[in-house]
Amino acid sequence: MKNNLKILFVDDDISLLQSIRRYVRLNHKEWNCMFSNSGEEALKILSQMPFDLINSDMRMPQMDGSQLLRKVKEKYPATIRFILSGQTEQNSFLKGIGSMHQFLTKPCGMDFFKGHTRQLTKTIIS
Repeated sequence: MKNNLKILFVDDDISLLQSIRRYVRLNHKEWNCMFSNSGEEALKILSQMPFDLINSDMRMPQMDGSQLLRKVKEKYPATIRFILSGQTEQNSFLKGIGSMHQFLTKPCGMDFFKGHTRQLTKTIIS
C-alpha cells in the first residue's frame, strides 16, 4: 500500500483554497491535504505535523510566500516547497529562488500541479 502524499496549500484567497479542497476531495484520494490562509497559520500547522510538500502563494499580507518558504526550508528542510503565483515579474521569482523547489504560475490547473508534484516526489508517491 502506498503512502498518501501530505500537502499543505497556503493562499490568502479563501475561494481559491475552497476550490482546491473541492477538487482534491473529488479527484485525488492519494493526497492528504490541509489548507491555510496565512504564512503564520501554515507555520503553526507545520509545527504540529510533518508535510511532504507545501504549496504557497507568493503575494500574501504579513508574510509573503518567499518569506514563508525560507522559514520552512530552515525548520523543515525535507519538505518540498512550491510557489504558485500570478506574479511573474522577475523580482518575485528571484526573491523566491533558494527557498523553493518549483515556481508555478497562476492560473495552474490541478493536473499540471499533480504532474510537477509527481516529478519531485517520486520516492514519496511510489
